Amino acid sequence: MTSSFRVGLLCASPGIPALAPGGASVHLRSIARGFQSAGAEPRLFVRRMLRGGDVPKVDLPEGVVASQAPRGRLPGFLRKRRAWDEGVDAWAMERWLTKSWREWRPDLIYERWSLFAGLGAGLRKRFDVPWFLEVNAPLAWEACWFEGMEPRASLLRREAKTLCAADRVLVVSEELGDYVVRRGVPRGRVRVVPNGADRSDFCSSDPDPTLGERVVLGYEGTFKVWHGMLDSMGALAMLREQLKPRELELELWGDGPDREDFLQLLSEKLPTLSVRYCGWGEPDRSLWTAAWIPQAPWPPPSAALEKTFGEPAPGQYFSSLKEAAARAAGLPCWYGDDRVFVSSGTPPESWDEIARRVLTFVSEVE
Repeated sequence: MTSSFRVGLLCASPGIPALAPGGASVHLRSIARGFQSAGAEPRLFVRRMLRGGDVPKVDLPEGVVASQAPRGRLPGFLRKRRAWDEGVDAWAMERWLTKSWREWRPDLIYERWSLFAGLGAGLRKRFDVPWFLEVNAPLAWEACWFEGMEPRASLLRREAKTLCAADRVLVVSEELGDYVVRRGVPRGRVRVVPNGADRSDFCSSDPDPTLGERVVLGYEGTFKVWHGMLDSMGALAMLREQLKPRELELELWGDGPDREDFLQLLSEKLPTLSVRYCGWGEPDRSLWTAAWIPQAPWPPPSAALEKTFGEPAPGQYFSSLKEAAARAAGLPCWYGDDRVFVSSGTPPESWDEIARRVLTFVSEVE
């Protein structure tokens, strides 16, 4: 693969800014860097560049170019409907890309799946290039579980239309592979590509992480409802008891909608637990004893959804970036269940390796 091979990386989701912290944005930048390291020329085309507020800006990988699409025209009161809000912006983004690519024409369209977009469907035909769709979650289910979307069977039909149109559907787990096949995607078009990590910061952990006077349990990420952190007080209390007489310390990085409530609960339920909240930034994992990979009970309440969608709730489909980063650093993980610390196991692929593997799929389409 030479630098003349161009990859158009698309993300139409307004919730995934190109230059923000957080797992989805990290994934977007990491795969761009991976394509670059693999010898291709990636360019990011996104609906949103920054998250705004007090969320810091994160730099792009050196040499990677990113552009933000203009918004579509729609009266403000109509934007209260998410499907219309995101749909009109996706339509505007597709028109913008059609013009932008007259001078910079991609050889591959690589799109992160968004529920109310599917830019590659039209662009693929217009530019006669392969379209790969990256799937990280069952979006209709997540929209109803976590984002207040009213459940409708039409959401699954929307999913099926987009997923089935792609040349290849890249999923991060076997469970998601089964999910997109249920939407009608032929199994032969599906490729399982779990999340990777930067392996440059490997640190050698103690073979017995419970040795020493202090155990530092580190967390980095967004404090979101699906992590189940608000329900973790009992598990944290039990871990502290299991580790005695060693001291347990929490080191927390990131932010999110549940962060304030979580810290308040810690102060009320576990007032003597040592907690260090660091905000956004880059943790030094070499100072951690283990990484915390919070997992809420699964599935969330789903009876009404299962009735509307006419199928059982998806199984645990996650490919955790937090877990991949811990394994890359050689750290054991704590999941808040009856296990204490779980060995880091085999390191994940690097993003460079993942990008090279994705590029091999292009020859399958041609």
